[in-house]
Amino acid sequence: MRIISGKLGGRVLKVPGNLPVRPTTDRTKEALFNIIAAQKEMEGISVLDICCGTGNIGIEFFSRGADCIIAVDKDRRCVAAVKDLFKSLGIENGKVIQAEAGKFAENPLKYLPEETRQFDMIFMDPPYALPNQQEIILKLFSFDLLKPDGWLILEHSSLLSFSAVKHYLFTRKYGSSSLSFFGENPDTA
Repeated sequence: MRIISGKLGGRVLKVPGNLPVRPTTDRTKEALFNIIAAQKEMEGISVLDICCGTGNIGIEFFSRGADCIIAVDKDRRCVAAVKDLFKSLGIENGKVIQAEAGKFAENPLKYLPEETRQFDMIFMDPPYALPNQQEIILKLFSFDLLKPDGWLILEHSSLLSFSAVKHYLFTRKYGSSSLSFFGENPDTA
């Protein structure tokens, strides 16, 4: 895994080989950040990365100018690996939280520091077989975690469609993976 662009561009992220993850492919990651860069400013934004796995998406956001990264994962090994990466890369405004996505969505305010309760971007890359992804998205929106022009981005199996979910904006397909974008305001797409 490598950082594609920004101040850490080209750096290889070394993580333990025993992590239960399916990292976002470079192709999908590059497409994701091309979409964001075409429509959003990344300098100084705050990012919530749910089901962060290796942390590579949050770190890519940091490399491109994000100010605050909150990473959430249920696996303690992933949490430890991301904490180590944040420390080694000098990500001082990074916090890693151990929580399962569904439980986190039930009451995210319980987990989040008071000063970081609204985000410019929420990225969620759950296991493709995770049930109730739609409900998790709706619960996250119910807590007003996104800034008015922010996006929640879900990486998911291309076999699934989220176009009927409230707040849906658009989807881009990359082979077996797709990225679906959600927001409060359809004009932000």
